[in-house]
Amino acid sequence: MASDREQYNRALKKWDQLKADEYLSTPPHLGCIAIFCSYVVIDSIGDKPYKKGRRDVKAFRKEAFSLAERFEAHNHRTEVILNAGLTDFDAVLQDPAVSDIVTIGHGDISSVIVSSNDGSTILDWLDVSVAADHLKTGQFIQRQCGNFNRALAIPLGMFSVSRHCDVVAASGIAFKPSGLDHPANDLLGPVTDDIRLQYGDAKETFSY
Repeated sequence: MASDREQYNRALKKWDQLKADEYLSTPPHLGCIAIFCSYVVIDSIGDKPYKKGRRDVKAFRKEAFSLAERFEAHNHRTEVILNAGLTDFDAVLQDPAVSDIVTIGHGDISSVIVSSNDGSTILDWLDVSVAADHLKTGQFIQRQCGNFNRALAIPLGMFSVSRHCDVVAASGIAFKPSGLDHPANDLLGPVTDDIRLQYGDAKETFSY
């Protein structure tokens, strides 16, 4: 299996090539915002049972539509993708008419839990890098927990956007908002100030 360094540098090489070839999405003022809403119900966290899984999914759905309403109030087109799965992500990552992406669900800085034929699966940053055939010119907003659960915890959307600083997340911490106006939303911010992160800088920024 490839090392963290090898995986990162392979993703960065592809990202550099997409930029050099100018394979980019529609600009944000013209593009669509895809809002992914996970329906996956979790029933445990670690070894502890978790009883709020179904309540969480209802909250995710409400949040997705509320967010779409706010974006549309500022003249942005949106598409809410309910019960999001891997094929939905692949389609959006390969649709240049989509300029921005939002994820809503359970996960960490590097991944989000999505639907699959077997119930659920994990979509992570490397999956996103592999699927992307162009770079989004807007933001990738991760409305899920941002905990670092890996030795190299690369943000989920980092290799799908044209600037690494356009990934927005609660970097390194849990994210549990009760609506769009809850104070927890203030935890969201750019994961880096850099447009392009080399491996060494990424390792320093996104490690335990």
